[in-house]
Amino acid sequence: MIDINELRRKLQSDDLIDRIDIHANVKPALTELLERLESAEKERDALRAALRHEADCVEAAKAEIEALRAKI
Repeated sequence: MIDINELRRKLQSDDLIDRIDIHANVKPALTELLERLESAEKERDALRAALRHEADCVEAAKAEIEALRAKI
C-alpha cells in the first residue's frame, strides 16, 4: 500500500535520492491510486443506487398509505 504522506514528503523534497525514488516509483504508485479510486467510485455508485432504491420504496409506501386512507 502507498504511504501518501511519504509520497508527498518526497515530492516536496530537494534531496536527489527522493527525486530519483519518485521517478522510479511513480507509475506503480499512480496505478495503485487509480485502482483505489475506481474501487471507491464503484462503492459510491452502489451506495447511491441502494439509496435511490430505498427512496423509491419510501415513495411507494407513502402512495400506498394515501390510497388506503382514501378508501377509509
